[in-house]
Amino acid sequence: MKRAVVLIVLVMLALGSFIAADEKRAEVLFQAAMAKETVEGNLQGAIALYESVVSEAGASRALAARALLRMAECHQKLGDARARQIFEQVVRDYGDQTAAVAEAQAHLVSLSPAADASGMVFRKLWPDQKSSYEVAEGSVSPDGRYISYPDYATGNLMVHDLVTGRDRPLTNTGYTAAPGDTAQLSAISRDGKNVAYGWDNGAANRYELRVVSLQSDGFPPPRTLFHHDDVGFLVPFDWSPDGKWVAVWLQRKDRTSQLGLVSTLDGSLRVLKSVDWRGPTRMSFSPDGRYLAFDLRTSDSDANERDVFVLTVDASGEFHVVDSPGHDRLMGWSPDGTRLLFASDRTGTLGLWGLPIAAGRSQGTPALIKPDIPAASIGVTASGALFTVSLIGGGDIKMASLDLETGKLLKAPISAMRLVGSSRTPDWSPDGKFLAYLADRDRALVVVIRAVDTGELREVPVDLDYIGVLRWASDSRSFVGKGNSKGRAGVYRIDASTGKSTPLHITPATGLSMAQLSPDGEKLYYWGGPGDILRGNEGAVFLERDLASGHERELFRGPGPAFPELSPDGRFLAGTSYDDRSKSSTLILIPVMGGQPKELLRLNDPQRFDRWGYVTWTPDGRSVIVPLHGDESRAASVSHDLMLIPIDGRAPRKLELDTRNLNRGGVRVHPDGRQIAFSTGGGRRSEVWVLENFLPTPGAAK
Repeated sequence: MKRAVVLIVLVMLALGSFIAADEKRAEVLFQAAMAKETVEGNLQGAIALYESVVSEAGASRALAARALLRMAECHQKLGDARARQIFEQVVRDYGDQTAAVAEAQAHLVSLSPAADASGMVFRKLWPDQKSSYEVAEGSVSPDGRYISYPDYATGNLMVHDLVTGRDRPLTNTGYTAAPGDTAQLSAISRDGKNVAYGWDNGAANRYELRVVSLQSDGFPPPRTLFHHDDVGFLVPFDWSPDGKWVAVWLQRKDRTSQLGLVSTLDGSLRVLKSVDWRGPTRMSFSPDGRYLAFDLRTSDSDANERDVFVLTVDASGEFHVVDSPGHDRLMGWSPDGTRLLFASDRTGTLGLWGLPIAAGRSQGTPALIKPDIPAASIGVTASGALFTVSLIGGGDIKMASLDLETGKLLKAPISAMRLVGSSRTPDWSPDGKFLAYLADRDRALVVVIRAVDTGELREVPVDLDYIGVLRWASDSRSFVGKGNSKGRAGVYRIDASTGKSTPLHITPATGLSMAQLSPDGEKLYYWGGPGDILRGNEGAVFLERDLASGHERELFRGPGPAFPELSPDGRFLAGTSYDDRSKSSTLILIPVMGGQPKELLRLNDPQRFDRWGYVTWTPDGRSVIVPLHGDESRAASVSHDLMLIPIDGRAPRKLELDTRNLNRGGVRVHPDGRQIAFSTGGGRRSEVWVLENFLPTPGAAK
C-alpha cells in the first residue's frame, strides 16, 4: 500500500512537470503569435499560432482567453464572420475571466451596431490605429474598402485595406529614404484607380501635387502633376467624376490662398476663387461634376465660425448655401446630388445635417440627420455611406518630485488636469507659482493655468489658430510661442490673463521652431531655416533677433539640433540631432555669444536620444535633461528613460522616472529643482466610423 502511494505521488509530480512545460510552451507560442500579428502583419499565421496556444494552455484559462481574444481580433481585421463566434465563445465558456469577458462583450457591441427606427447605422470600422494627424488627412475609396493616409513615421503615402486589415505603402521615397521628403493630404479618384496627394519635396525645396496608382504592385513612379515656385502648400480634396480635374486649395508664399482645379491631362491650374489667408476643411464635386462645394471661415477672430458655399465649376456663379452663426463644415454630397451634407453645432452639439439642393442653390431648410457626429469627413462612398474620423484620448499632464542629485523619485507622478482631453507642452512660470499647458476644448485652443499652492485651475481661451510649444516669458505674466493668426505664421506673445496675442516677429521661414525669449526679454531666439529640422538639414540657421531694432545675428548654420533650448542664464542653446548616415544622435551645446559648438554626448543605435525629445535645463543651468528613444520592448506602451547630462563633463546619469508614452514637449523642471512636469499619453488617436442607411432610397417621396 505504501509503495502504491509513493507511485501515485511520483506520477502526479511527473504530470505536474509536463503541465508546467505545456503552459510554458503555450506562453512562448503566444509571444510568437503576437510577433507574427503585430510585427510581420501575417494574420493567418498568427491565427494558427493562437489556436495552438488555446490547445496547449492547459489549466491557464487566462492565457487561453487572451489567445482567443487576439485570434478573434485577427479574424475581425480580415473581415471574417468567425470573429463573432470566437468572442461569443469567450463570453460563454470563460465566465471566470471577467476582464476577457468584458472585452469580448465590447467587441460584440461594435460588431452589432444598433439601428435606429429609420434603420440608420453608425459603426466603428478602424479603431484607434493612427495618430489624429494621419487618417484625418486621407480619403476613402468610392467602394468603401480603402483609406489613403500619410505615414509620418516614414514620410510615405499609405493605403489601409478595411477588408484585410493590412496597410501597404504606395511610395518608397519618404524622408527615411530622402531626408525632407514626405507625403501629406490625399484624395482617391472616383474610379478608385489613382490617388492624388501633396508631396513636400525637401530636396527641391518645393511643394508638389502628385498622382500614383492605387492598384499597381510595387512602387510605380508617381507622376508630378503640378508645382510652382510661388506655392508653399497645396491640398488635393477631390477628383471630378470624369477624372479630368483635381480640386485643390493652395497657399502662396505671400500667405494668400486660392481654390482651383488642376488638370490631370496637362497639369494646368485653373483658379476659381481667391480667399486671402483662409482655407477650407473640405472641397467636394457634385455627382454631376458641375458644382464644387466647400466651407470657409467667415470670422477673423473666431476660427470656428464657418459657412458652406457652392461654386460652379466654370466659375460663373457662387452661392452661399449655409449661412448661420457657429461652426458649419462640409461633409460631402449625397450620391444622387439632391442633398448637401454638412456638420453644424447650431443646436449646441455637432450634428450631421442635410440641405436640399438643386442647380447649386438651396431648396429649403436643412434637416438634422444625426446628432453627435465627428466633424472630420474623409468622404461619401458611391453607396451613400459617410466615413468620418473621431479623435479619442489625448495627453495627460503629470507632476512628480525628484532628487536631481541622486536621480531618485521622491513622490509618484499625479495628474495636473481636471478634464480629459488633448493636453500638451507644460511649463512652470519663472516665479514658480504656476504650471501652464495647452489644451483643446471643443475645437478651441485654451491655456490651462494651475496654481501650485492651491491646485486651482483657470482656463484662458487663446485668439491664435495654432500654437506649437508654449513657454512662459520671464515676467510670469505672459507666454511666448510659435503660432498662426489669420494665416500669418510667426512668434507671438500671449497675455496670461486675457489670451490676447501680440506678434513679436512674423516670418516666412518654413522651418521656424522653438522660439524663446532671452531672460531680459529683449532678444528672441529661434530656428529660422528651411528643410528638415529633425535631421539638421544643411540649411538650418539659428538666429538671435533684437526685438527693439529688428537686427538679427546668426548663431549657427549647418547640421544642428532640433528644438534647441536656451539656458536659464541665456548663455547657451542645447539640443539633440540625429544623423541617418552614421546612425547616431548627438547632444550639442551652442554658445550664444559666439564660438564653436560643443558635442556633449554622442549615442549610437540602438541607444539614442528621442528624435522629438525636447531638451530641458536644470534651474541652475549646469545640466540638461534629455529623453532617450522609447523602448517599445518593455510594455505595450512606449517607455522613455530620462538622462541628466552635466555640461561640465561630469558623468551623465538616468533619472528614476518612468515617462511612459512621453508626448512631444519633453519634461520641465520647477524653479525649485525638486518638481518635474511632463505630458504623457501618446497624443490623440483616431477612429474611423461609418454612417450608413441615413439617406432616402432613390425614388422615395420627399
